[in-house]
Amino acid sequence: MADFRKWLYAFAVVALLAGLTAPASAQQTFQTCIGGAVNPTVRAEGYTELAGDITITCSGGVLTTTGNTVPAVTITVSMNTSITSKLTSTAFNPNFNEALLLIDEPGLGAAGAPLLNCGNAPNAPFDIVAGTGVCKITADGTATYGGTAGHPNVFQGRQVTNSSNQSIQFIGVPLDGGTHTLRITNLRGNAVQISGGNAGTNFSPGLTFNTFVTFTSPNSVNAQLINVTNGSIRQGLTTVSGTSMGPFLQCIFTSATTRSGATVTLTEGFPSAFKARNWRQINDNGTYVFTPDWQYTPPLGVPVYNTADLAQNVPNAFYETESGFMYPPAAVAGVPAPNPPPGISNATGVPAGDQPFTSGAGDPTGISSAGTVTNGTRFAVAFSNIPAGTTITVPGTVPLTNISGGTGQTGVLVTVNGTDADGSGSGGTVSNTGTITSGANFEVFYEVVFADPIAIEQAVIPVTANIAAFNGSAGTPQVNVTATAQASFAPFYANTAGTPAGSPLLLGHPLTASTGPIARFFKNFLPNPPVNLYSFTRCACDLLFPFVVADNTYTSDILIANTSLDPGIANGFVASPQAGTVTFWFFGTAGLSPISGSATNFPVGGPGAVIAPQTTTVSIPAGSYAAFIISPTSPAAAAANQLPGLGPIMDAATGKVPTNFAGYVIAQSQFQYCHGVASITAPGLSPQTYLGLVLDKGVKFNFNLNTSGPNNGLNPFSVYGVELPRTNQAFADELEN
Repeated sequence: MADFRKWLYAFAVVALLAGLTAPASAQQTFQTCIGGAVNPTVRAEGYTELAGDITITCSGGVLTTTGNTVPAVTITVSMNTSITSKLTSTAFNPNFNEALLLIDEPGLGAAGAPLLNCGNAPNAPFDIVAGTGVCKITADGTATYGGTAGHPNVFQGRQVTNSSNQSIQFIGVPLDGGTHTLRITNLRGNAVQISGGNAGTNFSPGLTFNTFVTFTSPNSVNAQLINVTNGSIRQGLTTVSGTSMGPFLQCIFTSATTRSGATVTLTEGFPSAFKARNWRQINDNGTYVFTPDWQYTPPLGVPVYNTADLAQNVPNAFYETESGFMYPPAAVAGVPAPNPPPGISNATGVPAGDQPFTSGAGDPTGISSAGTVTNGTRFAVAFSNIPAGTTITVPGTVPLTNISGGTGQTGVLVTVNGTDADGSGSGGTVSNTGTITSGANFEVFYEVVFADPIAIEQAVIPVTANIAAFNGSAGTPQVNVTATAQASFAPFYANTAGTPAGSPLLLGHPLTASTGPIARFFKNFLPNPPVNLYSFTRCACDLLFPFVVADNTYTSDILIANTSLDPGIANGFVASPQAGTVTFWFFGTAGLSPISGSATNFPVGGPGAVIAPQTTTVSIPAGSYAAFIISPTSPAAAAANQLPGLGPIMDAATGKVPTNFAGYVIAQSQFQYCHGVASITAPGLSPQTYLGLVLDKGVKFNFNLNTSGPNNGLNPFSVYGVELPRTNQAFADELEN
């Protein structure tokens, strides 16, 4: 974590006069208030982004005399987007939320006042006459907001009905004369509503949280307006990239094996876009080393994930976690030691007497949950199109590294088990060292346990393909299917009309009309295209028989040998015995006239094909053969490894049986090494025999990369003298070799 001195924020400052009155004298007085805000960078994909604190300094007016009630004001906070600070209680109208107003920086520094929230019985009970959620402070000659009995200094926000969730209020806040500092914290905003979930990779100054604060008093017609910018919106996950492996030849996997080399890389859009859940994770997995900041040093090298939070109760401390300002009861959260932790605040210890937040028996307003969240930054990595006969394995722990300078590991992601489909929930169950494996389309959810807020980080997730042994007849591993991956922040939700994701909700999961996790994000698999991981090309041997004829006189015979069986490694041979079927495709003419084959004319055989493809009914073992007799009138009897004769050839378009056939045959064997021979016979004619032509030849590419000087009349970067392969087996064979 960064030292507070390294954080530079823009402060928007507007000063106006506000009319406030002191009931003790009934004389109208005025206070001067100056407002500013921390302007952090927030994620374009976030529905619940933590906006910067707003600080307002008011001075002037008349101090309330002893024995009189400090005058009450209502402070309204409005944003240019939905305020998504979570609801803490819906038992009252208007509802309570987690936004807090702190007066005179309670808890900041050992000499400051201790924290005491309004409603914290018996020291600061609600004024039942004035209404639940309103505290009355009577001047007694001590500090008005001293955190002692009757002097609360923390006030809870409430929803503004019919404001489209864009306004909240602090109702009936006692505001005395003199000089006081007001801090508004735990404001969360819907950045997706402004950015659409995609701000692009370039910085857009116009995408900001703009917040307006007004003061009203029952005794004053004057209103004060403070306008600040407290959030600059940028893409939090800029790129999802990766590396691929293969394509692999299907048949080289004679036994089950694995292949490594594919990756999925998540790149942070700006420092602090990746956040741990709470200071607990930073405390348990990091060490403050003075320069430059908190460093990732997990105990025994294994990241610790403890769901019991630590309080984040020091104003103006830069925790840089998903949690906000929070001080739950001790049963829920402990307190950092020392507090504040070093390097995140200019405070030196907190005041004695801080009281955890509560609003009485059962905490009816829910203030004890203010600032708490369900999870740190999570990611969904979705794997699709996994070829049959393979599974994918990813690690349970993935390091974060600094790509903006520096070396070494700066943080960590861990897999989260048992989540909902959107990535929420699980109760914090993580897999620190295990792996996740699946053979179907699946999603893996990772959560940030530690991240460095002053580094742009990336996570490189290695992907292992677990490959079953080749089975020619079953067709596995599956060919021509590319396993892919995409990634997004999580928990994720579509930005559709009426979605509750962009509204203030009670904390929980799954997402419903009343509950939702924090942090939560727009499901943004785009604009990044899927990452290709691996694929297989068919393990095949392709042969061309350029002339085949069959009519009442001529018969053609084709024999294909499976030559993958050889003398073996002891004699210098390295092929593996393979088995598979053989498929024959027929293209040609009927009689002496060309057939204008098309998908319409020959829907079974395909364009130009006059016969549907024929495949052997058995797998051809290594060292054996497949035989095919092509005759329109005399089908041969089936024999071992043999196809029956074609029998009469019918024109699919006309329904007539032509008397003659001539053309060529392409045969594909599902084994890598083959040779073939064709023979044409007729009564009184010596057999005419020839070898089949192997289609998968090696290819040579010649590139002219000359950009200056003589280039033999060719344009720079031109490609010439290229022999394109007939099939993709040639490419895969080159890659394997």
